[in-house]
Amino acid sequence: MGILSVRTGGTERKKILVSLSKTKYILLNMRFRHVYPVFSVFILLILLGGCFSQRRINEADSAMYKVPTANLSSLYNPSESGIHPQYDFYHKNDSITLLQVKVFTRELLFNQANPQNKFQARFKVHFQLYEIEKGARDEVLTDSATYTYDIVQNPDKKRFYATIPVRAAEGKRYKVLAFAEDVLQKSTGLDYLYIDKRNDFSGQNFNVISRPSGYPVFGNVLRSSEVFSLNYRKPGYSRIYISYYKNNQPLPPPVFSIMKPAFVHEHADSIWEYAFSENTQFMLPYTGMYHIRVDTTTPEGLTLYNFGNDFPQFLHPAEMLKPLAYLTSTDEYNKLLDAPNPKLALDEFWISTTGSLDAARELIRIYYNRAMFANFYFTADRQGWKTDRGMVYIIFGPPNNLYKTGDEETWVYFRKRGAPTLEFLFLREPSPFTNNLFELERDDALNYQWKRAVDSWRTGKPYVVE
Repeated sequence: MGILSVRTGGTERKKILVSLSKTKYILLNMRFRHVYPVFSVFILLILLGGCFSQRRINEADSAMYKVPTANLSSLYNPSESGIHPQYDFYHKNDSITLLQVKVFTRELLFNQANPQNKFQARFKVHFQLYEIEKGARDEVLTDSATYTYDIVQNPDKKRFYATIPVRAAEGKRYKVLAFAEDVLQKSTGLDYLYIDKRNDFSGQNFNVISRPSGYPVFGNVLRSSEVFSLNYRKPGYSRIYISYYKNNQPLPPPVFSIMKPAFVHEHADSIWEYAFSENTQFMLPYTGMYHIRVDTTTPEGLTLYNFGNDFPQFLHPAEMLKPLAYLTSTDEYNKLLDAPNPKLALDEFWISTTGSLDAARELIRIYYNRAMFANFYFTADRQGWKTDRGMVYIIFGPPNNLYKTGDEETWVYFRKRGAPTLEFLFLREPSPFTNNLFELERDDALNYQWKRAVDSWRTGKPYVVE
């Protein structure tokens, strides 16, 4: 049982959730007092945030943006770039998808070397769109463009937002290479994204708007106190159906296991039905996963998450104990989780591992930084640290080389003295909840490297592949 908060016209109403065991829905009769043109407000705010220019370019022009096809490891290495923009997609109509961009202005360089003599930054976004065809080896560039933004420094504006139209056709699936550049400090970043227009009900058909700012929510992760509204691109739908799943996804098996990861989303813990429009405001008061649909005859929908107010970080001992599953036996792990004093248990584990307080601090910094970035990069239908890629990332670190296609990733770690490389293959797992779920091709031959890695951590040293 729990409570989902829904706000209409400034009035908050709460209703007790209905457990699936009662096999019925709760209906809320709501009056909508104000309809806000949320998307129009969003566009206006962008234009007020800074001047911009665009240039549609062809395949030959795109050659100036070099894609490191032999090594995409920078995708998961935050130190490789000084800027870390976030991206999201919203299908505006059958032929156009909006690429929504957010960048933190603190990462940009501002100076007065411009005709206006104002403190400005210049931020550039270039994208390349490639259609993903099943079984096809050659990738064809179907759209590309470059947008340049001159952003006037404003201490009150910590983020800059932009939207870019992408020519993506109905019924197709695409990969998108997004290049971001801080022109003044010559800092660049590359992101590898996906557009899926094969289904009218999937998450990219929804736009999640943070209230009262009117800006999109990036990453679909919200805190308990965040208020948001929803836009669904096709008219004629006035009700939504929300399936709630508690935050109890199991840990992945080791890399050498013959077992596959367990998926526990067959049955929702609770289901609700609500009337909604663009001005209906929602909150996610409890941790877990919320799968939102406008049509119950299809499993596709928008998935939102509440992983706690500290996510993606680990700030409390009870939460910091959980990723230790990868370094401990089952009995040891259960004892850690059941410890009456989580902080004492955590301290004792790391000090006994390293033998000194200073060494423990450094090991903790490395381990939980990796866990945090695993949350940032790999969150899917569960926190990123609990996914296959998150597990490998925490234990082995960012890969030396990364090969990526539409539906698979190969992580490569170099070994010394000419020994064969250590490789992990991840395959995309189809899911109505996310397009970011990849499953590891497990191999019992990885048992040796896994045990060496765990032993290294347990003796006070982050593992280095040798």
